[in-house]
Amino acid sequence: MRACTLILFTICLTFAWQGAFPSDRFPGTAAGERLRWAIETIGEEQHGDIDTIFAPGFFEKVPKSSILAFLQSFGDETGGFDETRVEDADDFAVVAVARSRRDSLWQRIVVRVEDVPPHRITRLSYNLAEDLNAPEVADWEEYRGVLDGFAGEVAVGVWEVDEKGKESKLFDYNADRSMAVGSAFKLWVLGAVEEKIAKGELGWSDSITVRDEWKSLPSGRMQNEPAGSRRSVADVAHLMISISDNTATDHLIRTVGRSAVEAFMSQHCSAPERNRPFLTTREFFQLKIAAPDSIRLLFARSDSDDRRHLLENTIEKLAFMPDPDLPKMPTLIGEIEYFAAAADLCRLMIQLDSLAEKWPEETLKRALTDNAGLKWDRSIWPVVAYKGGSEPGVLNLTWLATRSDGRRFVLVMTWNDSEAVIASDRAVEAAYTAIKYLARI
Repeated sequence: MRACTLILFTICLTFAWQGAFPSDRFPGTAAGERLRWAIETIGEEQHGDIDTIFAPGFFEKVPKSSILAFLQSFGDETGGFDETRVEDADDFAVVAVARSRRDSLWQRIVVRVEDVPPHRITRLSYNLAEDLNAPEVADWEEYRGVLDGFAGEVAVGVWEVDEKGKESKLFDYNADRSMAVGSAFKLWVLGAVEEKIAKGELGWSDSITVRDEWKSLPSGRMQNEPAGSRRSVADVAHLMISISDNTATDHLIRTVGRSAVEAFMSQHCSAPERNRPFLTTREFFQLKIAAPDSIRLLFARSDSDDRRHLLENTIEKLAFMPDPDLPKMPTLIGEIEYFAAAADLCRLMIQLDSLAEKWPEETLKRALTDNAGLKWDRSIWPVVAYKGGSEPGVLNLTWLATRSDGRRFVLVMTWNDSEAVIASDRAVEAAYTAIKYLARI
């Protein structure tokens, strides 16, 4: 299943104009000078020779005519920038945010240049900076009104976690409702792996051999590794969580056994029967993509015993398609998916976080914290554990975040819509609104 961070941001080539821009706002680097050009010439009639500004490879992705059109038009649309801030920079790359005059929206600008003269631009992108643009609320009741406007089903829960790992609920919006959560299910797999290791039946340094019959579809990259290559359990677990690697997930499920994952899931899920039998991602894709409609519907309507029979005798024998046409609209998301309540994921994340303290940082802790899902202000939130998931019609975001004053919060957000793709920009905005409020309380 696709990691949610792969779908949350739409990158487009856009430009904005700034008149008298203070020179100290631009780093004195090659990338900083290209950022200056991108700001100061937008909306102007003369742009210079763009062949000397953009690297040749850039034009393979963005035609020159499109660049010139944006240079002329986007400045008119935005009214230019009245403020900019550099967030990160080195000699050959810079990340900045700038606020447009016309609508006061912030955009995050990324400029990357060649590492040899003449340092032409190899990447120029603007994203709306959802973390800066998200509205603020005065209290949780006002935040409830933000969620009321979403289509489909929405579940959001917020908890504070004390030093003993006990959660206290701060906000509840259908937090006990069992819903499809996409790749967030991989937290159960991680828990089952840790349980095996705690019993001495498996070790973080033990090797897992890549097998073709255990390979799945992206997200991830382990599916590209040759059969027979080997990785440690710690490496495979890290891939499963940090980049939501589906093939890594299936290798771990097969290594610890489906029954072990089901047993762990059943202890940490309020509606475990919805997840039996516990599907590998390969089986999930075979059902969603390769199975004929009759088999898919039969599986969706069957009890767990009949589903197991279908898996063993029909579905696992279907031809695996390494490069299929993935569904673009919701497909049986209420029947064939992975299901959890926000409250389930809260308690699961707390338990995994506490277990992570027992192991070296490069194992469980690293897997949970290497990818924060969204951009967090690290001066406020120095440690963020995360896992999410998505498919058409499904989006989940699950965090355990430690604030700079030591207070810890769990934020779980799930959206399901059986009729349409989730409006990810609105979902991200809603997430940032909650994060902004948590930073203040």
